Amino acid sequence: MLSTIGRKILQHISSCDSYVSGEELSKICNVSINTIRKEIDLINHELAGKGCFIETKVAVGYSLTIRDPQAAAPFLTQSLKEFRRFDYLNYSAFSMAYLILMKLLTASSYTSVEALVGSLFCSRSTILRTLDQVQLILNPFQLEMKVRRNYGLIIQGDEWSKRICLIFIHKVFAHENKPQIYTGAFGALFLNQTDYPQILQDQILRYFGNHPDITIPNIHVIKLTQYVLLAKTRSRYASEIQYDSSRQNRIRQLRAYTAAKELYAVFPAYFKENLHENDILSLAALIACCMTLKSTDQIPLEDQPGIFQEVRDSLAFIRQYYELEGCLDTSFYNAFACYLYCLNLKKEFNFCTDSEELTTSTKIGLWTADLCSLFALFYKNKTGVHLNETDLAEAYYIFNAAIYKQNYTFNKMNVAVVSRQGRYYSESFAARLMTSSSRYIKNIRVLEVTELYETDLDVYDAIITDIYSSSLPKKDHSTYIEFNHHRDSPEYKDLSDFLIRYFNQQALPLFQAVNFRKTDFKRKQDVYDAIFSLYAQELGDREAFFRDLQLRDSFISNEKKQDLVLINTLALRIPRPVFEVFVNHKPIAWNQNKAHVFIFYQYGDGSRENVQRISYLLKQFLHQNALFLNTLYEQSYDEVVDCFNIL
Repeated sequence: MLSTIGRKILQHISSCDSYVSGEELSKICNVSINTIRKEIDLINHELAGKGCFIETKVAVGYSLTIRDPQAAAPFLTQSLKEFRRFDYLNYSAFSMAYLILMKLLTASSYTSVEALVGSLFCSRSTILRTLDQVQLILNPFQLEMKVRRNYGLIIQGDEWSKRICLIFIHKVFAHENKPQIYTGAFGALFLNQTDYPQILQDQILRYFGNHPDITIPNIHVIKLTQYVLLAKTRSRYASEIQYDSSRQNRIRQLRAYTAAKELYAVFPAYFKENLHENDILSLAALIACCMTLKSTDQIPLEDQPGIFQEVRDSLAFIRQYYELEGCLDTSFYNAFACYLYCLNLKKEFNFCTDSEELTTSTKIGLWTADLCSLFALFYKNKTGVHLNETDLAEAYYIFNAAIYKQNYTFNKMNVAVVSRQGRYYSESFAARLMTSSSRYIKNIRVLEVTELYETDLDVYDAIITDIYSSSLPKKDHSTYIEFNHHRDSPEYKDLSDFLIRYFNQQALPLFQAVNFRKTDFKRKQDVYDAIFSLYAQELGDREAFFRDLQLRDSFISNEKKQDLVLINTLALRIPRPVFEVFVNHKPIAWNQNKAHVFIFYQYGDGSRENVQRISYLLKQFLHQNALFLNTLYEQSYDEVVDCFNIL
């Protein structure tokens, strides 16, 4: 099994078309060149019999050589997928920083650099070189690392933030370095050698399972459990949780405060000993930040008018850019109001949301991510608070549920079914078709053969039949789709085949040969410059364009997968739909990864038709296999569009 460093090396080498030097790999993985050599040997041992190996060329570097593509593809795909699963933790690049941070947060006073050198078995220069990474991890939690001469290092900030940061580090180690959570002071903080973690988790699950108003997502139950454990083991620091009288009164008015008191009432006696009021208040604040409300009735009456107005204002802002009529129903408004109320609580209590990234955004709707980015812009303009991708996760799912419930991203068709075997067979087939393809079908009507000559067929987008084409009447606009019989030369083999051709006809006018560009970019800025040069007249201010791209990327990353970057502006718009594909000769550095395919897209006026066309084109690149992207530079435009067969 590949190590974390091994997967990082394999990912980087496989993404490059040329040799990668050992020095470059050592910088990426933050290890020595000797370690890189050892890892390469271990990788090749793992790759034995899998159709590929890493070739070493003296004074040049390393390159992935594939002997048997069929044997290599499954292994490489799974290995890289497993690596990307926890890529947002950046443990391979920040492993030493996490260890240093663990030592500093569990220390009772200053920690000298020499003490860190002795306990972590590394050099002084390694410690000093890693301190910037330590601060990067601390920044989201509003904590600061202070260096005092002749004393050492210490973490300064509110005790609440320190506890939330410790819970985050525990999750990192649970995924990447599990022995750390059971040893030393860190293991003692979370009582991991006892039965208490499981006992508390069971009691929390049982309590909220029966709660009439509040639910807690499973990913947050462990946070509540670990916070109670920290509140006990760090009880001597409870007075450092900074709650003034107004904040205390605010928390006591929440339903979460009652829940916190009731939870402590059922916890084992050990957790009630010397219990500080600040620990109850802080647990209530954490419940408020993690909870999901079942309905808007659970929003306090005094907060409801402001929340509902904020929902209306945010949607009015988004409607300036996109057509949303018929897309959002009452359940959406209620869910979004509950989300906004809980989001405001998170920001009020300074809760750092570290839970999950939008791992499924490439699968279930990029347009949803664009809607969320506009909401984040509205929220920033109104409150001054910058939302990140994890803050927007729940908004993403609420928007996506509404869009798919209304089938907004598909043109729903009127379809007729007629069979030479009679009406009952047609009704059976229509029922099965509606079940399997309802997202594409607005209405199905069952016809008899005789009705084909009496009915205006142009009202149907497609007529599905098993009757020989020579026996069918001619039609002007609707299309015949054959099923079950004589498949040797049908016009369309099935509904999917028809839909693919139908959507291609709608979308391909936006993506012509002139929009498929092969490039030789050297850096990220070159991509932005190329886009601006194409649309300078419509985009206007060059600096405003670059600022808009950076702001969009700060809410939800445009970098959706390895080797592919999606580029879209936020508030600065081109009035017509645009779809440009840039395929670079070699991968270039982009944020944390490397990429060689760049897609710039615009929805134009944001109409439903334009959203559907652009979404379909994006799908053809996002849902293809790795081989399609890796060989894109060698393909012609016609070869590329021939692969557009994904619904």
